[in-house]
Amino acid sequence: MRVNISLEDHVKKNIGGTLVFNNGCWIDLTEEDGMFWGITPYGETWGCSAAGNVVESIVNWISYWDKPRTETGSLIKLK
Repeated sequence: MRVNISLEDHVKKNIGGTLVFNNGCWIDLTEEDGMFWGITPYGETWGCSAAGNVVESIVNWISYWDKPRTETGSLIKLK
């Protein structure tokens, strides 16, 4: 049986580990100098503060890359 959990819950449950997403992103949720670090689908490094609204920041980042984008982040217009 598969349990459907929200992305927010998934991030919270994996603090201290690494998450890999189907959209090509991954993030290491092991705090390093007050930051969490990840990689975009194009291999660019991304970081966010490990304090405050970290879960919201990560969810927004993953949601951003769920849409088809170029390396610069521009939306790709699909026909």
